[in-house]
Amino acid sequence: MTDTDPKSGMFWSLFKYIQGENSAEAKIEMTTPVSTLAKADTAAGTITYEMCFFIGAAYESNPPTPSNTRVYIKEEPERKIFTRKVGGWMDSESWEREATDLKELLTGKGLSFSDESYYQVGYDAPSKVWNRRNEVWFYSLN
Repeated sequence: MTDTDPKSGMFWSLFKYIQGENSAEAKIEMTTPVSTLAKADTAAGTITYEMCFFIGAAYESNPPTPSNTRVYIKEEPERKIFTRKVGGWMDSESWEREATDLKELLTGKGLSFSDESYYQVGYDAPSKVWNRRNEVWFYSLN
């Protein structure tokens, strides 16, 4: 699901899909992480977000069709990423700061990666207060 506003209900639309708003009316177990692709359009001065839930093994080969037309199934190829873990509560500034820091670290080490976009990745329920796990991912070009 894509949107230019990450607070526009992407999570809840995806959550409703796994709670039965799909062609099979199937309840699908929530998995982690929840990833959000952030891709900047520098010419337009905007950022587009695409939030993803991973579908577990029970539905991976034949996922039910979403009822909401803004939700879609997307198969991703295997890939290599560069990442590092960061704790705490993340807001848009925190994600951007972590992405910038990781980008500088990777560049300083001479590693080849795509900086056209990055993933904001969360592993914890909103109710978890302590020891939160978040990651920023960049695609490796090696």
